[in-house]
Amino acid sequence: MKIEKPILITGAGPTGLTLANLLARMGIPFFLIDKKSHPSRESKAFGIQARSLEIFDQIGFAQKAIREGIVDNTVHLVIKGKETARLDLENFVPGETRYPHLLILPQDRTEKLMIEALKEHEEKVQWEHELTQLKEHKNGVNATIKISAGEEINRQFSYIIGCDGAGSTARNLAGFSFKGKTYTPTFYLADCELKDELHHGDVYFMIGPGYLSGLFSFPEKNRFRIFNFLNRSVTKNEDNDLSPGDVQKILDDNPYIRLKAKNVDWTSVFKIHSRITENFNKGRIFLAGDAAHVHSPAGGQGMNTGIQDAYNLAWKLNLVVKEKANPRLLHTYHEERWPIAQNLHTTTDRLFQVVTQQNRWMDLFRFYVVPSVFKTVFGLKTLRKQNLRRFSQLAIKYRNSSLNKTSIENLFRRRAPRPGDRAPWCKILLDGEAADVYRVFNPTWFTILIASSETKNEYAETFYEQVQGMSGLPPVNIFMIYKKPAGFNFFNKYGIKKNGVFIIRPDTHIGYRSSGFHAGEIEGYFSMIRY
Repeated sequence: MKIEKPILITGAGPTGLTLANLLARMGIPFFLIDKKSHPSRESKAFGIQARSLEIFDQIGFAQKAIREGIVDNTVHLVIKGKETARLDLENFVPGETRYPHLLILPQDRTEKLMIEALKEHEEKVQWEHELTQLKEHKNGVNATIKISAGEEINRQFSYIIGCDGAGSTARNLAGFSFKGKTYTPTFYLADCELKDELHHGDVYFMIGPGYLSGLFSFPEKNRFRIFNFLNRSVTKNEDNDLSPGDVQKILDDNPYIRLKAKNVDWTSVFKIHSRITENFNKGRIFLAGDAAHVHSPAGGQGMNTGIQDAYNLAWKLNLVVKEKANPRLLHTYHEERWPIAQNLHTTTDRLFQVVTQQNRWMDLFRFYVVPSVFKTVFGLKTLRKQNLRRFSQLAIKYRNSSLNKTSIENLFRRRAPRPGDRAPWCKILLDGEAADVYRVFNPTWFTILIASSETKNEYAETFYEQVQGMSGLPPVNIFMIYKKPAGFNFFNKYGIKKNGVFIIRPDTHIGYRSSGFHAGEIEGYFSMIRY
């Protein structure tokens, strides 16, 4: 059976759409299917982190997303009707990224922007297409797909990427496990209008006796998402929706607030699950996003983690499909992304479980301990920066990856970024003009940055010419950066004492660094990927 398109992507949510957009930019043919008949019409996940905005920028719609959402957010911690702490999330990681904020944008709008971006590459989602069978063999995977008319089609693909959510068909058909647990409490969610003293654009965590709700502003004036973690006034299982009266009862359950819900348009009653697969790939079948790992909603990490899964996998598929890298490169997807998901599984989820316990002692913990922890974590400059970098996912690193290589010359400042780290964002001077260093990075190529503290450096220029003349490399762009007149920021951010060489991967993580000019090491790095 002939392979017409090498990649099958199942699931057109944020993860699948991110992967599809990246592959479209790379010129990799794919078949994107979803068993639904149309895109999401519900708000679902709505917090887009700074790192995801960097990825959206490379796809081409970050600015559109920001115009449609809210970035001027302040988090208010309200206990027994009184504000005890607040945190401004606009420009909350200054100097770290071009997008130093949290974007509030409902998932249906995010998906709409992604689908529009796909259309620019003449690609689309095949709605009402469902994967029903798959069989892997030496040269690919045979897939049976049921289409809208009820008939089935058979296609062969080089790889199948399951991005089809927590109930993933791809995962189940391929026999992946999905171990974890379900939280005991039932959770209640509603999108509605709240007209009161609440400031539009802000986020409120309301805590009372046996009560914990999060209220999140939507772009429309006075519209909020109510996410209730603890509840005593309404009892429903996850098969039942909430009525407008139920939503009001949940609000009234906190005696310290007076809020009236109007125009309730989407509600959900559900359990929260924490599960992860034992491996993110088996042979030619890969899982990403909720198909591979599901978490608590704490910190808005779930959807963003899936977007980063796609970002990590896309460039590797690009090189392998174009036969510019050994297929073993794809194994590093699990190697790098599984520990990230596992860390969320064991930290964020555990914290969420503790905070949502229902008993008198946890009420006291929420009343008196939580405000102090909040002020300490976000009040002290060092802790604030550290935790907000984690929250924004800018701090994610792959330091244990087999794709990392360090030179025999490794003379950098103590806090210099290492192989595996995300490349620091900063301003540089290129061709006589100030530029954002991320403007020279691209998901379709590697970038080599050669830095010299001397305006004229014979060794650096010779090295530049040697690298330019190398054959057999994957797509690579090379840039020279001098300390004077406008490279000081770069030298500080990258921890360079005198000279430096960095290989930046297509996903903007550092693959190699050296304080010397060794052409053989550059060839060795790319040989490691190719062979």
